[in-house]
Amino acid sequence: MSVPLEPQAQMDCLTTPAILSTDVGTFIDDSFAIALLLAQKPKSLNSARAFNSRQKLSGVSDEHTFSARQLDLQLLVTAGGSPLARARVAARFLTRSGHANIPIGLGAPSTNRSGALFNWAEEFDLSSYAGGVTSDGVGAMASVLSRARCPVALIEIGPHTNAHALAARFPQLVHKAAVFAMGGSVVKGIRLPWGPVTPVATTNEREDVASANAMLRANWLQPTQWAPVATSHEVKIDGHRWRAVVEGGALAQLLRECYVAWWNASRLDSTSITHSEALALDPLTESAVLWDVEAVHLAASSSFLQFRRLRVQFDSLGYTQVVAPKVRSGAEADFALSWTTSAGESAAAATQAESEQVGIVTTAAMRTRAAAASERNEWNFDGGGTATAIKALSPSLMSPTPVLQSSRSPTQSSSSSTLSISASNPPPPHTSHHLWSRTSGAAFATTDQGQRPQGLHDFLDSLVAALVGG
Repeated sequence: MSVPLEPQAQMDCLTTPAILSTDVGTFIDDSFAIALLLAQKPKSLNSARAFNSRQKLSGVSDEHTFSARQLDLQLLVTAGGSPLARARVAARFLTRSGHANIPIGLGAPSTNRSGALFNWAEEFDLSSYAGGVTSDGVGAMASVLSRARCPVALIEIGPHTNAHALAARFPQLVHKAAVFAMGGSVVKGIRLPWGPVTPVATTNEREDVASANAMLRANWLQPTQWAPVATSHEVKIDGHRWRAVVEGGALAQLLRECYVAWWNASRLDSTSITHSEALALDPLTESAVLWDVEAVHLAASSSFLQFRRLRVQFDSLGYTQVVAPKVRSGAEADFALSWTTSAGESAAAATQAESEQVGIVTTAAMRTRAAAASERNEWNFDGGGTATAIKALSPSLMSPTPVLQSSRSPTQSSSSSTLSISASNPPPPHTSHHLWSRTSGAAFATTDQGQRPQGLHDFLDSLVAALVGG
């Protein structure tokens, strides 16, 4: 059982301490995620308004900025293989951006050792890095948690080996952290720019499946929150927004330098995990898909996105399985499965974020929610095994939920049950995407991706405002 932080300590928190676990160097979106963290300010409205004024975009209201709550990056920890190479990339980026005071930790290694950005920083001398580099990154994570008087945001944008190691070595501290992760693929039929169609085995989970499942089950401050493929695949800067980045200040120029170096190295190496992605991109006109940026955003704000609480686990290949709510396997997690569709919904999401300390829900709030959910009997199974509600985080963000049916073969126990739409209960004909679990097919339908929703437009405007003004 977790021990809640003292109420006064939560009230005194003007910033949210953040730890970033990243496999920077392999994918370019990690660099953009770091930049967004560095660009966080208590009030970023001036830069947002200046950007929108110059570019004549739709207005970004006070509620529609990233810094509804300020993130204070206190530690960057490498994830994945080749920790020294990743540390050099991070150290050079932090030094060049004027943030060399941020400590770097070498995380627990996993299998992925490649990195198209490694050459960009291969000559950086880690011994000269001002913020210091510690060989025990997981121990450094524990130090941040032990001295924190506020809930800590643990942002996971690499393999989840560090989070697993933290929970195993320091179980008495994990209740002080809330996890925001990029990963998970539960929506069917999304064609990714370089060819694959979802569902896919997401890289962060595939690289270390055991750690991904252990992170799901750990006793964090709240259920893990996820930036899944369903929404993060749309986080891409192009058109007039990309021109604003190209013409931006020092941070934006540093990002472009890293992007071009990564793009060139990825294209030239046909064995690189990022080769196909780079071949589909033009750095003059567009960014790559910035998957990890959404996870950073979740740690700061719930604006622009709508959530659903699912019980999930990852199979041996890294595919996300949605399991029945009352099944013991897996764990509950909150997935940002869609963007808000109107300015009103975006404002409601921003209000939700503000009332819940911007993405970090206190232990007391979680208990209140759980009691209310139990009283409303939100997970309502009839005698035939039909579930009638997958719960969103807020009643104001609920969308119509089709009936789900538990699909279980005679040889399967209830602990391995997954969800699927039955033949007698097909998805609505106008929808093209379905929540999916690998062993049983589609789980339920979500909205079509034909039009960009308002929340995505607002999100991209605020992202560019932060990068240009950072």
